Amino acid sequence: MPIVTVQPRKQATGEIVSEFVDSVGPSATTWTYPTPQNHIYVRNEGTADITVTVGLHVKVIKPGKSWSDTLTFTSLKINAATRSQPFVLRTIQYERPTIASFGDTQAPAGYSSTVLLVSLNNPFEYTGVAFIGDSITAGYGGTGYTNTSAGGDMIFGNYWYVNTNGYCWSNETGKYLVTKYNRDFIVPVTHERIIFTNPQFSNSGYTSGNPTNTRAIGRKIATLPNIGAGDKVSCTYYGDHFGVYFSYGPDRGIVEIYVDGNLVQTVDTYASAATYKQLISITGLPMAQHEVEIRETNRKNASASQNAVIVEGFVIQKVVKAWNRGTAGVDSRWLAHQALNVLPAGELITHAIVQVGTNDRIKISSTQETTLNVLEIVEKLRSANIKPILMSSIPAGTTNEEQYSIHMEDIDNAIAAAAKILGIDYISNYHGFLDYCDLKGVTIESYLPDKLHPGDAGYTVMLNHILYRLGQARKRDGATW
Repeated sequence: MPIVTVQPRKQATGEIVSEFVDSVGPSATTWTYPTPQNHIYVRNEGTADITVTVGLHVKVIKPGKSWSDTLTFTSLKINAATRSQPFVLRTIQYERPTIASFGDTQAPAGYSSTVLLVSLNNPFEYTGVAFIGDSITAGYGGTGYTNTSAGGDMIFGNYWYVNTNGYCWSNETGKYLVTKYNRDFIVPVTHERIIFTNPQFSNSGYTSGNPTNTRAIGRKIATLPNIGAGDKVSCTYYGDHFGVYFSYGPDRGIVEIYVDGNLVQTVDTYASAATYKQLISITGLPMAQHEVEIRETNRKNASASQNAVIVEGFVIQKVVKAWNRGTAGVDSRWLAHQALNVLPAGELITHAIVQVGTNDRIKISSTQETTLNVLEIVEKLRSANIKPILMSSIPAGTTNEEQYSIHMEDIDNAIAAAAKILGIDYISNYHGFLDYCDLKGVTIESYLPDKLHPGDAGYTVMLNHILYRLGQARKRDGATW
């Protein structure tokens, strides 16, 4: 398929090294680029869904809709429900900008700190979150803190350990996300990630106000005519199990369930009387991304009067993992070199929450270097297809601050500058902590036992602020659940 190379042009954020544009219909085609691209834009100009696959990122684009994101990749694949869906594909390689000042410059495809919320609420998408940064990310000062082999997890080398169990904002945020989202979700047949080649939706007769209702699990059902082999229902997800709800009855046929192209179960939906919410569970799969297909067979039970099959919905496993990889004593310069090394080996990371800078007051002479280091951290993470969420740390005690010429408000401003250049927002724990203490009428030092690191109460203040900024509903005071 032809790909048009567009001449590089100057942008406010730096030089476009290469830009490729294509606009013909896909045919299960893979595009390969000579250099790593770091921005993608796809618009579906056809009448059926198209699916774009970039590494482990899978995006279904509805007709007339578009998708834009910042990823690093050298190849991608576009499949279509039919072979003639017109689309526009544009990929761009941006050179890292040369930063002369911290003005209103913005990079393309910015996103907000709620980018994690979007991933968490998509049951088809794996979410792996790493918290990286210094001692206030690691949890120094909280109950149970340790960075030794006795209670820590080695990062790399012979002595870099992280605090895996102590009380701190990172461990508690990770526990919250895993507890709330790492579970099975019931997904309706109308979800955009469920792809029907020949959809026929109708109302199910579901009544939410009737607790004894025996009808389908949702308000909509999908009928597969099952009169010609080839039509199917499909989706991709990450996990090791899933389920499909069917309606059985005397006029129901037979379908086959395939996983990654392999037949795993034949489902005969015939029954002498209509029955609903019949769950077929598929278990024992490798923990990985899978393509699931329900294929029509044009077959039925000998006793069945028709071939049609009714799908009520899916049970999709949402997988969420979280790791505290904070490392005591490090500054932004160190993390700029080690951002990928501190991540858990062999694990898939999709998002990284970065809080660093407290030690820059000691080891770095200019906040401009802090900004540049943060940009380098983001660049490294994005090179591994990891979405970064930037944070600044909390204020320090006055006796701690008076030792240095750079202070925590300067670090907050430096991280704000990096976020502005990148075209993203950031979570200011500096402002959140300061505002909390002002509104409560208490001193900052009352939450910092050593005048720098929070105790448990201080980490709780941080936890609640971070959950709020991540779009999460924290528990109320006095909760026992």
